[in-house]
Amino acid sequence: MITCSRWVPRGAAKEVPDKYEVTEEDVQQWVEKLEAEEAAEGGASSGDEAMGNASSSSQRTVAKKQGTKQKRGGKGSRRTQEEVEEENQEEQEIIRRFNMDTYDEDSDEEDMLGVLGGVEAMNLYQEEDEYLQNQSDTDTEEIEDYTIRPDDLLVLATKCDEESMSSLQLYVFEEENQNIFVHHDILLAGTPLCLEWLSHDVQKTGFSGNFAAVGTFSPTIEIWDLDTLEAPEPAAVLGGELSMEEVVAQTRGKKTTSKRRKKALYKELAARGPVTKRGSHTDAVLSLSWNQHFRHLLASGSADGTVKVWDLDQLACGETLRHHTDKVQCVKWSIFDPMILLTGGYDRQVCAVDFANVKSPSGIRRWTISSDVEDMQWCPHNKERFMVSTEDGFVHVFSTEEENCLYSIEAHAEACSAVAMNPSIPDFMATISNDQHVKLWSLSGDKPSCMYSRKLDMGPLFTASFCPDSPFTLVIGGAKGTLLLWNTLELNIVKQSCSAFTTPELLALVGQGKNAMVQMNTGDVEEGDGYSSEEEDMSDEE
Repeated sequence: MITCSRWVPRGAAKEVPDKYEVTEEDVQQWVEKLEAEEAAEGGASSGDEAMGNASSSSQRTVAKKQGTKQKRGGKGSRRTQEEVEEENQEEQEIIRRFNMDTYDEDSDEEDMLGVLGGVEAMNLYQEEDEYLQNQSDTDTEEIEDYTIRPDDLLVLATKCDEESMSSLQLYVFEEENQNIFVHHDILLAGTPLCLEWLSHDVQKTGFSGNFAAVGTFSPTIEIWDLDTLEAPEPAAVLGGELSMEEVVAQTRGKKTTSKRRKKALYKELAARGPVTKRGSHTDAVLSLSWNQHFRHLLASGSADGTVKVWDLDQLACGETLRHHTDKVQCVKWSIFDPMILLTGGYDRQVCAVDFANVKSPSGIRRWTISSDVEDMQWCPHNKERFMVSTEDGFVHVFSTEEENCLYSIEAHAEACSAVAMNPSIPDFMATISNDQHVKLWSLSGDKPSCMYSRKLDMGPLFTASFCPDSPFTLVIGGAKGTLLLWNTLELNIVKQSCSAFTTPELLALVGQGKNAMVQMNTGDVEEGDGYSSEEEDMSDEE
């Protein structure tokens, strides 16, 4: 399933991303991490654990080689049978060379660092591996595949498959020829629940970059550098559970230098429940929002009922708010006022927090709604207005200047999982739902009308947003793992409604609407798929 998606602004990504280089320090850190996991679980031996992870990593590498990556120029070009057979032969050679089919027979007492082999072992086969020696023949092609062109549209998506493997994927969409492919992906340790793009470099204060923050069922927020390929760890981590050494160090009256005693103590403390870092959430992270004005600030909402504001320069929590009485489903910084943060939760409360006056009773304004909050969006064309979608299928329109809801829309029969406001076209809104429908709305004159409705063959829909750099392009993700890009200008009703904002360049991209919908599903791009025949034009004419 596709759980979340975010657009990456044009020009934010490196033309050719860097490739991560493994160091001896990295290897040592992985060893310590595996030892801590072993101590916490109290189970498998170090050798087995290390080799199991090595085997799993190898399987993932092979899977990625045989997976969904597509090249430029074609609409979802497929691998030939010869390529598949060649890759299978490579896989068998790797298994034979590294003894992967017999690793279970290794001694449990084998030293972990020796098992992993260090940096030297990772380079052991470079001298004799023909494939590695002859890579120069394919370097040019690989660079071309990884090059991000100035006119490419980039979209991030978090994906979970049936084997409970989660990943963060960077898609490239070539708008001119309607081709979409996965540029690269990042394996995630837990199921992703929220995603946010940010340009603030968490490694170099005062610098810009291309980063993604991910929240999962754990209390940890991981921040990944999207311009680095094959990074084994995130660039930064906010909150989360303490390591074995950190737990032992912070335990009063428990002084010990014995490695065995440290493991026993950590296991004892972990059995009582998660031991989190100071300032961390204590439950799943459900929502993230980056402040585009104060670029070092990141807000998070959690199932623990709190809202936190993180300082990305210090990698620490700067403020914790407890104004909700249940899970905080959504947080959104204002587009216009960097001091205002919207929050909404399962307590059926929507709040506008003014950090300029947060200690005062008037610093938090509240509105009560009909059901649990699903999503919230600020209106990009009216600084006081915001939209809230709810579990009962409604969209409520509010103003920070008014005590009551301005008006409500009965948008869907089931939970309205996301609401998308067009960044360039006033009064143009899209909604999606668990009922598998996407709907396009006109809000002109505060008289909402549904222009178009379509049922998509994607299962329940979870994420949707308009592209800032191509305002009529809508990305949608759903339970079946499909990522759909839809140029809504294929519809005559949209052309008519948005005629004042439609340029010849935008119309040229649509053509006759042949490729208006492009989907990515397990590596295949299909023209005309991704939606069912059930369509409903809600307008008088199309």
